[in-house]
Amino acid sequence: MRELAGISASRGIAIGPAFQFRQLSMVCVRCVIQDPAAEWARFEAAVAAARQQLSAVSARALAEAGTSLAVIFQAQALMLEDPELLERVREAIEGERINA
Repeated sequence: MRELAGISASRGIAIGPAFQFRQLSMVCVRCVIQDPAAEWARFEAAVAAARQQLSAVSARALAEAGTSLAVIFQAQALMLEDPELLERVREAIEGERINA
């Protein structure tokens, strides 16, 4: 058994599996695009893929942990349909000619 030391959130001891969070660095590269229509189609495909993934994760969460966890992923899926967010992305693609 491996012993971990850290700052406790409450008194007592805990025994069980642990998750160690490691922050990843993420780099977003902005590129000037030549074809806004093609970039919008690429963005729509990415949104559709994300929607499918969130639906699958939500269904699994519902089956394994119940509604209280599944609704988190359902809320994230709703963000993919936010008209204001989608409009801002479209404006950036068409107006600024930057990649999504």
